[in-house]
Amino acid sequence: MTDTLFINCDFSNTDFSKASMHRVEFINCKMTGVNFDESVMKHIKFHESLLNFSGFHESKLENVSFEDTRFVTADFFNVKFKNIEFEKCDLSESRFIDTSLAGVDISTSHFESLSIKREDLAGCIVSSLQAVQMAALMGLVVKDE
Repeated sequence: MTDTLFINCDFSNTDFSKASMHRVEFINCKMTGVNFDESVMKHIKFHESLLNFSGFHESKLENVSFEDTRFVTADFFNVKFKNIEFEKCDLSESRFIDTSLAGVDISTSHFESLSIKREDLAGCIVSSLQAVQMAALMGLVVKDE
């Protein structure tokens, strides 16, 4: 799929596994439960879209921008990120397993909890509030003076 614009589309439970996407934009799309396993995505934009329960297993994402997008309970297993943006996204209960967030800025995004290994979190850019949340997720007790 190349040079494509989707606006107000419903792709819920669509199987995009092993897809190759280049210069594709999704605006206000419903993509609940979409399967992106083993996909290659380059120069992709997701804006104001719903990707709850979506899966990105073994995928490669390069120059991908997620803006105002919901990823509640999304799965990122062994995903390779290069130049990724999460701007004002809801990442609550998402799982980043064997997926490095080094250099990825999630500071404007929201989450109640995340599943992620400590080594995959190294180098991730977070807000001060998120740093406190992550410390608690790692079992640290944060005490105010």
